[in-house]
Amino acid sequence: MRQFLSVFGTISGDNLLYDRERLIDILIWLLAKTRDDFLHAMEQNSDNTRKLKKIYRENWDFYLSVLKTGIYKPS
Repeated sequence: MRQFLSVFGTISGDNLLYDRERLIDILIWLLAKTRDDFLHAMEQNSDNTRKLKKIYRENWDFYLSVLKTGIYKPS
């Protein structure tokens, strides 16, 4: 947690749409989840890091897309 707060703990909440603390919580959760998923995959399949990195980036593309556009199709 300390690592994440060293990155996000000093951001100002003045121009944020949502509560700063709640945003920090979701960022920490997402970063910890993706880090843990990647490290677990590395333990299981360390001989194919190129493929794991590709999957990691694809997952981030998906997460960021959902955060940006939401979950519903445009009507």
